[in-house]
Amino acid sequence: MASRRGKQAGMARRVFLKKVGLAGAAMSAAGLLDAGKTRGASSTLRWSSAQNPGTLDPLTNQFDYAFPPFSTVFEGLTRYPPGDKWQAVNTLAETLEQSPDGKSISFTLKQGIPFHGGYGEVVAEDVQYSFYRAVGKEKMYPDAAKEDTSWYAGDFGGLQEIKITGKYSGVILFDKPFSPMVRLTLPYATSGLIVSKKAVQTLGKAAWLKKPIGTGPYEIVTYTPNRELIMKRFDQYGGAAGQSASAFPWEEIRVSLAGSGATTTGAAMTAGVESGDVDFTYGITPLDAQRLQGNSELKIYGLPQPLSYNFVQINVLHPKLKDIRVRKAIRLGLDIPAMIQAQDLDASTRLNALIARQMGVGYWPDAPVYERNVDKAKSLLQEAGVSSLELDIAIPGTPPATSKDVMQVIQSNLADIGIKVNILLSPPDSYVKDRAVGQLYWTNYGGAPDPYYQFEWFTCAQLSLWDWAFWCNSDYDNMWSQIAIEENEAKRTQIAIKMQQLMDESAGFVWSNYQFTNAVTRAGIQGAFDPNGNPIVQYFKPT
Repeated sequence: MASRRGKQAGMARRVFLKKVGLAGAAMSAAGLLDAGKTRGASSTLRWSSAQNPGTLDPLTNQFDYAFPPFSTVFEGLTRYPPGDKWQAVNTLAETLEQSPDGKSISFTLKQGIPFHGGYGEVVAEDVQYSFYRAVGKEKMYPDAAKEDTSWYAGDFGGLQEIKITGKYSGVILFDKPFSPMVRLTLPYATSGLIVSKKAVQTLGKAAWLKKPIGTGPYEIVTYTPNRELIMKRFDQYGGAAGQSASAFPWEEIRVSLAGSGATTTGAAMTAGVESGDVDFTYGITPLDAQRLQGNSELKIYGLPQPLSYNFVQINVLHPKLKDIRVRKAIRLGLDIPAMIQAQDLDASTRLNALIARQMGVGYWPDAPVYERNVDKAKSLLQEAGVSSLELDIAIPGTPPATSKDVMQVIQSNLADIGIKVNILLSPPDSYVKDRAVGQLYWTNYGGAPDPYYQFEWFTCAQLSLWDWAFWCNSDYDNMWSQIAIEENEAKRTQIAIKMQQLMDESAGFVWSNYQFTNAVTRAGIQGAFDPNGNPIVQYFKPT
């Protein structure tokens, strides 16, 4: 899984979540969503300020988890339904059974589930083809170029073979157990979604990317990157999610898409929903949510995102920061509650280690809580023989709206212990790639519902990629391999705690908080979201 992004992936989940959570579209939502169209009784759901997915292929998109339209157009063997519990339920699978040794997963499909576009029903061969396509055992398209490869082969661990045992049944075989398959790949990642073998091979790359074929309750009508996506209800929906097509209230879902690099926030982002021209906007700031609370025409949603996290990385290899006493001084010099407040968030979002309580598996309840201690921080710097220290801090990529405010808090905090901090709003690429350049990083990463994924970004393989602390520990890497194959949740948690203890001992990471976003709908609409606050728009209902 360490190579899941590759060079082609561009902006993947961790960077994307910063943008979709706290940023919006740069274009007029009302104009894109055909505001002049008479609504009447025709039930069209209009969503403004949505982030562009890049492509609509489950294996080469910028989301890499089942954010709309993927959760709307496609289905997998299992899924996480709306609510606050990470409990996967069968979808295309009638039965799913993992062997005691964790090296095989047997499945039986529900029968008579049709694909969009008249491409027949889902059979075991489609499951085999979808997963083989993901890991490179099948070409992405019949006319695939050499560079057309899946970004997410790592989601399948050591997948060895998929044996078809009947028209609707098969066995997924691994060379060794891979625990994230059940918690992450099948119910959450786009790589686990099932596509029609016949459709891909008939359409070829260009046509497939314009209108991919799934089994979900909605099908693609048109997709214009960076502008608009239109979906319509699939009238022949097979009911894999336990509902008939008529149970989904929206005849059409129209989504305006943000342009590349768009960062509009505030009133410009919420204008469409305030005027009644659109029905739903996601990713508004806490201040905007507060501003709209008194509007009886709107419904505001506060959405915790406990799998996604904000923290400071300290480059442990930089000459100025190699002394652990300096790193510990920085950790004690930071006022975490003030950093959280600068994001307009509640103190309850604080994290003391990587894995949030809401994850369950991997949570470290006794993680140390570092309270600010200026005197002790100064003493550590004195012991290290450090004075007049000057450091840079940056947030690579497109930062959330509050990033500068947080970095100013850090700047002020560290000034109190004698460290001058320069804020770099546009750092060079070398800031994350060169261990001799980057120093401090205010970081916002997205997560997934398995600790294996959270820990991946701090392995030795991630140096100069996502591990901006430039911390490499062989024991940590070995435990990361162990947590992938261990099936017992209690044992996985013990491994995860030891990994977090190693991170803590390095003093290369200062945990701040899990992320939180807000959404707004018209008052006559009830939204639906997964446990990490992601919208599942097919379950939105008029009230």
